[in-house]
Amino acid sequence: MAQRVHVPYRVKERWGVSDQQGKIILKPVYDEIIWSSEELSRLPNGFYKVKKNGKMGLVYDKEIVPPVYNDIYVQQGVLIKAYKGNKERDFFTLHGKRILPDYLQAEDAQVIQLLPPDVPSHVPSVVALIHVKTADGEKGCYFYHSKNPSASRMLHQGYDRINYRIYKDPAGFTIYLSNRSGFKQEVHYLLNNANMQLDEVYTQPEEKEKEKQHSGIEVREYSITDMDHTLTVPEPDEPFRNQSPTFRRVRYKWENDSLFAHYSFTKSRARENISYKMYVPLPAGSYNVQLQEHYGEQQPTFVRHDTTYQYQNAVVFKVQKKQALISGLTDQAFMYDSIEVLRNRGQNRFEFVFGNKDPIGKMKFGIKNFADSTVLPAVYEHLGIANPGVHYFARRGKAIYVVQQHQRWGIIEEDGQMLVPCAYDSVYAVFGKEAGIPFHVLVKNKKYGVYIHTTEISAPSVWREPFTVYPPKRLVFIYRGKGENMTCVEHETPEGKTIGLSGDNGKVYWKD
Repeated sequence: MAQRVHVPYRVKERWGVSDQQGKIILKPVYDEIIWSSEELSRLPNGFYKVKKNGKMGLVYDKEIVPPVYNDIYVQQGVLIKAYKGNKERDFFTLHGKRILPDYLQAEDAQVIQLLPPDVPSHVPSVVALIHVKTADGEKGCYFYHSKNPSASRMLHQGYDRINYRIYKDPAGFTIYLSNRSGFKQEVHYLLNNANMQLDEVYTQPEEKEKEKQHSGIEVREYSITDMDHTLTVPEPDEPFRNQSPTFRRVRYKWENDSLFAHYSFTKSRARENISYKMYVPLPAGSYNVQLQEHYGEQQPTFVRHDTTYQYQNAVVFKVQKKQALISGLTDQAFMYDSIEVLRNRGQNRFEFVFGNKDPIGKMKFGIKNFADSTVLPAVYEHLGIANPGVHYFARRGKAIYVVQQHQRWGIIEEDGQMLVPCAYDSVYAVFGKEAGIPFHVLVKNKKYGVYIHTTEISAPSVWREPFTVYPPKRLVFIYRGKGENMTCVEHETPEGKTIGLSGDNGKVYWKD
């Protein structure tokens, strides 16, 4: 099977497979092809699960497994495990060849070794051990060699318990046999790749020593350049070196018509907790005071010496015709014509959209963090989640925002780089389970295009100019080889009916 790009293809209500040029490879005879990015990530490249009459099968450039199973799973990338009812299952190779004789029932399998594929196939040959049951209910161990079928055979049967240990170098395994009567036995095998046979040996194989690799949780330290804060933090007596940080949490509460800040200090690896509360004076004329709840910052976000700030909420209120905000990073209020708190998921911090009126009275919006440091200047007509249909995503660890200038929409990164110029009638985000992978839709002259962020696909961003009158519904990435994906977009009618599929540069593969 030569490596080709396989694209789901539909004619009316039936599904098949085409190549990248739109030529039909597998005729549309199936009720459904399951081709979400999540499902494709579990299958070898070019393979798809299909449904027909409520049953599941597997296809490539031909039908590999007929659609007669309840579910299908590809184990270790090379063994197809097809589930029947009553917990029964069949095993197949990726070529669609059934592994076990009909009189054996498979319980589980383990790959021992992969051998290079035969030309022109790209599917490797597989050597595996399979737990089986005979028709009489006896447990057994079956050896399978796809490159040398004559070597495949039942190794042991009739035992109450069979376990095994697999060796990678040299390739082989040990089988541990036992019965309730107390009988125990170990049998050792090595693979002879020269004649593709299985040799029984009398001593347990010793694996070659390899450099030990330690696995565990990687500990990373983050820091952000410190800002000038009005809340005083005592200087440490000595230079800060590997000290346990003090977690400083701030939470505001409204008590008897007065605002108080509740502070708590907790040393890591220590149980003691020091807390106190402080009266927070509000500017004269303040009204409509609201506590903006959120879950705080993941430490360590803002660090000053040995203190980590974890503010738990903020205060937004009105002063005359303006809005103001107080956060746990400062005891001074920031005042603007409008304020809307939002969360920057790219750096797991909270920010706010601030708005100021220009000289002619039009509102302009920008972004600031809770230390009142400007992220984006107030030069945009609309920005952030305060407006309907506007969302932002993390890209390369940086937040991106949908913005409007001169009544046209675009996408900008938090460092000010325009990713998509403000040249569209509207830009909106599509995300959620049905969308597959989050993306933005670009609309111009009643036609639709897409913009997909690098961080979502680990590849260059995809920017497709508006080309169709049918709105994009979801994305799926199909592997085309050499580490590259082909971006496919499924479209739908305004009534929500799937209408077509497009690929690179807006190429339409099928359309109802």
